[in-house]
Amino acid sequence: MQFIEISENFGVERALILSYLPPARRDGVVAIWQLDARLQALALTTREAMLGRIKLQWWADQLAKLDRTTPPAEPVLAAIALSGEGIDPEELSALAIGWQQLVQEGEPNDEELAAFADFRGRAMFALMAAGDVSPAPLLVDHGPIWALVDFAGQLPAGSVKDRAMALAARLLPAQGPGRLPRSQRAVGTLAWLARRDVQNVGDSAFARVCRMAWHRMSGY
Repeated sequence: MQFIEISENFGVERALILSYLPPARRDGVVAIWQLDARLQALALTTREAMLGRIKLQWWADQLAKLDRTTPPAEPVLAAIALSGEGIDPEELSALAIGWQQLVQEGEPNDEELAAFADFRGRAMFALMAAGDVSPAPLLVDHGPIWALVDFAGQLPAGSVKDRAMALAARLLPAQGPGRLPRSQRAVGTLAWLARRDVQNVGDSAFARVCRMAWHRMSGY
């Protein structure tokens, strides 16, 4: 089922988030974002559900063994393999499994949306937050919220968009992720912006940049 036209442009906010990372980690995060975009394109533009699920399973299998074998001649896999240590192959595989949940003959139901959000969101946040310390549990809990908000933001008005945002609202923890160490503030920015989108704060672009800057300085 084709939902959207895929773009490789990550946008101004992600470019700013990238600047919050230590230079040594930026290539790895860019590779993760490129992987997610590639999996998204497969999931949302493949017209035959069975074929789409087979392709995404291939990606899940290749990613799960990325630390044990030489990757196939695939640029995204090569970029991941070259991006350095600290990237968990099982979390990478979970990204593919997450997108696989949306490959259906019709619109995904609420259970499939929830599974997509859990796999994709938790994996993405764990991968981005990987550093000197383990990511805070409440930070990773915001991953599914971000996954749904990010997905809904690329959809036209309709049932799937509305249900994704409604599910994000139901999953939203009462509290934010708390004060985060500097190494996790890039992914923390995604968490705080997703919270504001679910709460329908209605920020201007300038207000969003100010919120991002505050999180970078304070950790909140």
